[in-house]
Amino acid sequence: MQEKEFIQSFIKEFNLSGLDEDDTHEMINAISETIYKQFLNYLYDEIGEDSFAALQASLSMGVDFYMTSLKHLAPNHRELLEKAKDDVLASFKK
Repeated sequence: MQEKEFIQSFIKEFNLSGLDEDDTHEMINAISETIYKQFLNYLYDEIGEDSFAALQASLSMGVDFYMTSLKHLAPNHRELLEKAKDDVLASFKK
């Protein structure tokens, strides 16, 4: 999915279409940050403290190395991210 399509999908899912552009951008950033934090919580629970620390340390070696480490340590990382998004979306709609 292209970035523009992803953003439009995000706006639709989180019902942000009624906001002006600046507010939409601010909400997307805030929601994305919340999803990322929830993803990290799920990831920590999935791989444990030592592997999580190693993964975080791998980021200093570059994004490509980090992604390779993430795929190795948590082959289900996409599912964890989707779960985090679904949880945030459910909370957002309450």
